[in-house]
Amino acid sequence: MHEKRSQNHDEVVTLGSSSQEFLNFCKGELERRRNADAGIDAAKLEAAQALVLSKLQILEEEGMA
Repeated sequence: MHEKRSQNHDEVVTLGSSSQEFLNFCKGELERRRNADAGIDAAKLEAAQALVLSKLQILEEEGMA
């Protein structure tokens, strides 16, 4: 399990392996897109990432991811 600060920075969220893998992918993808396209909307990508992470965490808590 890995830890990540929540968006409000007041709490630490424990990430399962699926969430951590997705987070690592997103970090690399955001960097790749920033290098390839100056017009990237980082805020939208980060919002989408947060949505998927929240769903993954629910699945991990239920033992399904």
